[in-house]
Amino acid sequence: ATFAFAAGQDVWYGLNFQLSTVSGATSCDFIAGMMDAWNDITPTDGVWFNKPQNSAVLSLKITNAGTSTTITIGTLVAATAYTIGFYYSGSSSTPTLSAFATIPYAAGTLTKPNPYWPGGPLIAASAYSGGTNTLANLPAVGTLLSPGFGIQSGTTAAQTNIVDYMFAGQTINRY
Repeated sequence: ATFAFAAGQDVWYGLNFQLSTVSGATSCDFIAGMMDAWNDITPTDGVWFNKPQNSAVLSLKITNAGTSTTITIGTLVAATAYTIGFYYSGSSSTPTLSAFATIPYAAGTLTKPNPYWPGGPLIAASAYSGGTNTLANLPAVGTLLSPGFGIQSGTTAAQTNIVDYMFAGQTINRY
């Protein structure tokens, strides 16, 4: 665990993946992002994407000490490759967490359209007052997080899930 959402530092996370089944009795729980504990798919701190079993809806969770802000991203389709990610701009005057995805966004979730962002518009959560999505539940600065992804099947049915790549990064101040 070496990543943290801190003032003055930027954080990136991205994943390209494909799930063979996205809803129904043979589907799986899917989680990807940065969180405090990977021994279970119910962490208490972090920022991650989540698709529960029996649901095709992918959401972004911003969680601090077990309290979450959930932002619906969109609906997944089985056997379709997607790229998802987020960028936290802690170095800007108004820290913002921007999520991006190649998944068509759910109605009403767009807060900052940006035609120049690869993959389409952004969904933003910001520290500015009056925002639709806030950073109230961003993990505390002292909470160290690990990047990763997890898939947990609730059935013995065969699953073929693909991860093409995952990346994570954070700026570092050494002085």
